[in-house]
Amino acid sequence: MKRISTVILLLVSFNLFAGVTIYTPALKTPANAATKQAPDVLLDWEAVTGAIGLHYEVQVALDASFTNPVNYSTDLTSVNTSGLLFNTQYFWKVRAIDNTGTSAWSEVRSFTVLETVDLSKPSNNATKQDANVQLIWKPVTGLTFYKIQMDITLDFNSASLTEFVVPWASGVDRVTTSDLSFGTKYYWRIQAGHSKDTTVWSVAWNFTVISVFALKEPDNNAVDVMPDEKMRWIAVDGALGYIYQLATNSSFSDAVTYNTTTATNYADTLNFGVKYYWRVKAYHAKDTTEWMETWKFTVINQVVLNSPGDSAIGIPIYPTFIWKAVTGIKSYEIMINHSPDFIEPITHILPATSTTANQTFTLPSPALDSATVYYWRVRACHQRDTSEWSEVWSFIVMGVGIDPLELNDHLVSMYPNPCSGRVYLRLAKGGSGNIRIAVMNLVGQNMIDETIQYTQGMLVKTLDVSQLPDGIYMVRMESGNAVITRKLIVQK
Repeated sequence: MKRISTVILLLVSFNLFAGVTIYTPALKTPANAATKQAPDVLLDWEAVTGAIGLHYEVQVALDASFTNPVNYSTDLTSVNTSGLLFNTQYFWKVRAIDNTGTSAWSEVRSFTVLETVDLSKPSNNATKQDANVQLIWKPVTGLTFYKIQMDITLDFNSASLTEFVVPWASGVDRVTTSDLSFGTKYYWRIQAGHSKDTTVWSVAWNFTVISVFALKEPDNNAVDVMPDEKMRWIAVDGALGYIYQLATNSSFSDAVTYNTTTATNYADTLNFGVKYYWRVKAYHAKDTTEWMETWKFTVINQVVLNSPGDSAIGIPIYPTFIWKAVTGIKSYEIMINHSPDFIEPITHILPATSTTANQTFTLPSPALDSATVYYWRVRACHQRDTSEWSEVWSFIVMGVGIDPLELNDHLVSMYPNPCSGRVYLRLAKGGSGNIRIAVMNLVGQNMIDETIQYTQGMLVKTLDVSQLPDGIYMVRMESGNAVITRKLIVQK
């Protein structure tokens, strides 16, 4: 009985084992009838459950009957083809195999390998392109090279024809040209290949290289331009340098020519009050643009006075003079006199050292006469030229018996508060004297510290706090033994 039971068990096991069926793989990608596939297209399918030794057999052929197919065997659920012919239709199928048997073949799908490579940038009919424009295409896998042609004719048969052969590498999708002719239209196209085949040429696209670019500064027709004005224009990528001309007439008959490698340039120090014309062109090793549009500007010719204001009264006997700074000069000359004709004036030459918006000069000894009208003017000088004199302003020096400055809390107002840029300090009563004004942050650091000369009839002082960060500050005003402190909020 024991032997009979063993035989029955073996027969049952054999029947169960013989009944196992391996399933047919389901195809995933590429989709049936897909086009524009790479020559190393990835064929992908769903995994199936199998026994020992599970693997897949893939067939690829030029016809649905799979005459002379190419066979691939893999343990994975995908396989890359290689060396497929361009613009050719292929058919493929998969089956699974393990030690129990072989599945049926999957459905048959087809795909077509791409015919050519697609262009990307610059877009077709693009204009204002750089002289070293990048030609970019959509990359393809499974290649060994790209070939790019560029020419000034659509037939690609002129003497200007240029070819680039780019070895294939993962991610390679561009080539950079150089020294293209300005204002010229170029045509370009691409083909690709591997050891067994080459694509047809792509459709030809065209682009036109930049021929003009814009000037930036100084603005056209600008006035009061400083003698050290910097000329700026839009940079041209691919330009080796720029030729820049400056003249005093629109025909440029007296032009001075400069050469620079950047899109900015300082001219020699400009003469005061002169109208200048300027223009620029770009160049590289093989070509030069035309001259850009001519712009013009006029250099400043007069210093602008600031303080003491015209007809000011109660000015100290050692006054401080302030005027708007002029850059690009060596010195200023200031004249002070009893007469607007400046006969036997007090004259001082001082170096132009101000790095701020204003230039300041405090008159040294001897002191000015009390209760006297004075006139003052300033001009600027550099190594080649001198400006016209500024306007003539007058002031009256503080006289004996003028009321002293009265500083107390109820006579001083500060507005606006909060402020964003300027705050005004106002005295409700006239007088003359010095006030030290300090603006401190909350840890006691002086952010602004200056002494102001208040004069009879000058009741408002402007304080510039635009450079201070937003926050709370203390404004301390001190004159003699009187001290006033106010809170100031800077909020931009």
